[in-house]
Order: sequence, then C-alpha cells, then structure tokens
Amino acid sequence: ILFILSYHLSELGLFAMHYTILNGKGRGFVTI
Repeated sequence: ILFILSYHLSELGLFAMHYTILNGKGRGFVTI
C-alpha cells in the first residue's frame, strides 16, 4: 500500500485505483 499526499498525482491518472481519506494534513490518496 502506497500513501501519497499529493492530490495532483491522482488527477494526472498515474494510479488506476485510489481511495480518498482524511488525515492530519488534509486529504490524501491511498493506492492499492
């Protein structure tokens, strides 16, 4: 499981599957 804090990486479609989660720094993405 890779945790990415960058929102733009998901927008660029670099990851096929992602889940939005809330963390201390705001919104992040988890790719599986």
